[in-house]
Amino acid sequence: MMDARACHLPGSGWTAGSSHHPSWVAQTLSMALTGGGCNRPAPHRLPWAPSSLTDQTPANLPDGASSDPPAPATDRLQEAPNRGSVRILVTSGPTWEPIDAVRYLGNRSSGRIGVEIARAAAELGHPVTLLKGPGTVDPTPHPQIRTVRFQSARDLERELHARWPEHDLLFMAAAVADFTPRGASDRPEKLRRETGPMTLDLDPVPDLLAGLARVPHPGTRIGFALEPSAELEDRARSKMTRKELQGIVANPLETMESDEIEGRLLLPDGTSREPPGGRISKRLFADWLGETTLSIHRSTHEAGSD
Repeated sequence: MMDARACHLPGSGWTAGSSHHPSWVAQTLSMALTGGGCNRPAPHRLPWAPSSLTDQTPANLPDGASSDPPAPATDRLQEAPNRGSVRILVTSGPTWEPIDAVRYLGNRSSGRIGVEIARAAAELGHPVTLLKGPGTVDPTPHPQIRTVRFQSARDLERELHARWPEHDLLFMAAAVADFTPRGASDRPEKLRRETGPMTLDLDPVPDLLAGLARVPHPGTRIGFALEPSAELEDRARSKMTRKELQGIVANPLETMESDEIEGRLLLPDGTSREPPGGRISKRLFADWLGETTLSIHRSTHEAGSD
């Protein structure tokens, strides 16, 4: 077997493990490459995770629809199998707020950054629960990732409150709707244009991440702010304070639907961290964010235990 430090990405000029590149890039390349002498060790399989992706949505429900309330936490997630493992919860994609039986209010979120964060954390050896919104990209099957689907903001709120207590670190990358149509449950059938003009009344959706701040939990919560560049930092820091977060990813609105991101991690002490290279792929950003946030989480909790 060839040493992973000698793995080379053809046509890129990059060699995994080279001293000329950051360790997080080298690790990403060495773990992503297959063949050509580059091998990665078989991942540790969790007791609750099958060899393929777990999808808890029953086959007879619409994509993303929720079924019964979540089972008690002790029935779903066991202790992290490796000493030092961090149990990670990631949300990804949009919410669909129903108008009638077939229509909904949604947004253009692809869910890509959340899926990449889940992948990056799993490849670092941590057990991951991915709460995945409707109409989004699917993660590559990984034995460390368990996927649970949601559809509406109400579905996601229920999943978060049921699952957050059993995790240590949350990446709230889902694009949750700000409003939901009033009285959708009273319109179980498809609305017809023949009925003439109609008006939709919209109710505000509760702030799900701020709601978690009221749950007694010593874990680390990371939010995301998608705002125009000119207002990005001010709005992101305001959100971080209001939601009582341990960090927030400031993401320019201009990169929405792109395969690249120019984000940075803002911290409550007024500092920020950003990956080298400026605008990079969402895959590499997720690798950097995973390592950076895990380091912050560990240092915070080690200091608190002294």
